[in-house]
Amino acid sequence: MAVAALVLGLCSLIMGPVPGLIGLILGIVALAQKTLRRGMAITGIVTGTVSLLLMPALLVAILVPAFRHGRNSARISVCAANLNSIGKGYLIYAAKYDTPPPDIDTLIRQGTAAKAFQCPSARTGRRSDYFYLPAGGDADPLTIIACDFKGNHPDGTRSVLTHTGMVRTLSEAAFQVELTQPYNAAFAEALRKVEGP
Repeated sequence: MAVAALVLGLCSLIMGPVPGLIGLILGIVALAQKTLRRGMAITGIVTGTVSLLLMPALLVAILVPAFRHGRNSARISVCAANLNSIGKGYLIYAAKYDTPPPDIDTLIRQGTAAKAFQCPSARTGRRSDYFYLPAGGDADPLTIIACDFKGNHPDGTRSVLTHTGMVRTLSEAAFQVELTQPYNAAFAEALRKVEGP
């Protein structure tokens, strides 16, 4: 039994707390029987106890960041869905009136839900968590018309909406590259006035 306690105790360090619990029990039984292999029984008890105490802490250390990352990814997806709703409202308005909506209030009056203007990652209390600047009807398809404000996403990404209704999530570096494109010059200038450099 002492050998089994030792083997299960060592296996528990790799396989988790179940073999450790069995090794702990067998180690106690072997120790109580006063066998010649007391050292093995004690090693089984110690390694079993260590795995029982260490494994749950290790699992928490691994899983908590994974859950946080999952929550952040879900919030970014909701943010992109919000911009998608704004984009649909933008395209419907532009098709109906042959001009893009001039501001967010117009989009809300035309039926875009006010909640679509709230990024779930932002904690600002602003009326809208997105910067919006309409583009002309002949604008390049990749012209950005709306984006998150800087700092909305904890991972530093930004969701952007283009003139054709396409939504993308970009790193801050990729976003800055997009702003340097000639077709985004007016958007970049207006955004800098609001956000600063």
